[in-house]
Amino acid sequence: MVNESMKGRDQDRVKTTIVTSANTKDVLTKLKDSGFFESNTTAFRFAVAFAIKNELEIATDRRLPDTSGLTWGTTQMDPDSLLRQLIEQIHMGGVVMSQKEAYVMAELLAEAAAMDISKKLERGLSVGQLVID
Repeated sequence: MVNESMKGRDQDRVKTTIVTSANTKDVLTKLKDSGFFESNTTAFRFAVAFAIKNELEIATDRRLPDTSGLTWGTTQMDPDSLLRQLIEQIHMGGVVMSQKEAYVMAELLAEAAAMDISKKLERGLSVGQLVID
């Protein structure tokens, strides 16, 4: 039998979707359209890794500016939990996070990457240069 008082707490730690802002959606679409990524899903994963590699700062209020971009199920985005492990092991230095915390962090990292990538593309860098660098 499920303890009703625990049920709410478990739901607070589980995230079923990963979302992006409209700006991040636009940047992910540019990455996909460049031919370096087969889908917005792989572009999102790249954006998270890009943010971690470049030690980009996430929003201090831990919120996306909007959620009108793309939406994936967490199992679609991260079927093998490798994205979550990447965030825990590399970005958070081995700190174990709840599933919800890890995927909120993924959204924020992708947002930070999208802002940085957008600026770099505006300055004339190509997607290829971003990927190789």
